[in-house]
Amino acid sequence: MKIAICEDEPVYVDHESKQLKTFFEERGEEAQLTCFSDGTPLLRALMEGERYDLILLDLQLENSDGMNVAEEIRKIDRGVSLIFVTGMESRAAEGYGVEAMDYVVKSKLEERLPKALQRFWEKRKDSCLVFEMGGGEAVILSFRDILWVESEGRGVRVVTSRREFVNASLPVGRVTAELPENEFLEIHKSIYVQVREIKRIGTDQVIMSSGAALPLSRRRRKAVMLKVLETVKGRMS
Repeated sequence: MKIAICEDEPVYVDHESKQLKTFFEERGEEAQLTCFSDGTPLLRALMEGERYDLILLDLQLENSDGMNVAEEIRKIDRGVSLIFVTGMESRAAEGYGVEAMDYVVKSKLEERLPKALQRFWEKRKDSCLVFEMGGGEAVILSFRDILWVESEGRGVRVVTSRREFVNASLPVGRVTAELPENEFLEIHKSIYVQVREIKRIGTDQVIMSSGAALPLSRRRRKAVMLKVLETVKGRMS
């Protein structure tokens, strides 16, 4: 679980960090926290390819307006969950424009943040794949982290932004049936890719954000191009 805190007041950075660690430890999840005192370095990290599951964003930053930062975040990553932290409850309604999941007023941080995190936790469970590793072991993979899924002999291989997972006896169809249709597309027989991770389309292959080249069926090329274009337009809207 990768979480960014964008907050310029050390006392609130400390409070938020402690609550985050406690919340996820109680649920058996490790939380990797990265703190930013301003929106500019956070946006730079995102543009350089850093990915977060959750961002806690202060709306009253000293050197930048949090809402402007949120709008830029949405241009880079449409899927990351945003929780606004604000000293002014009157600004909370602004979150609808950038699809913020929740807001927390600083004066009620101890009470409100756990409730907002619970909403995030429940939402995340609905956006994950439970991948069977064999031997009774399974891992929970966020759909956002999956780059592509492909057959591996009689089994399946799932490639994520962090590592690969293989089950030599699990049919690929068992996994691809769980993938969100609006996010994944079959580009070749039994190869399904995360559309927004496609960076270049050639005549017979696609180049992924990781630099990997995957085969592209000629009869699927037009559909892939249309889906990528639709995804790009969605990011810009």
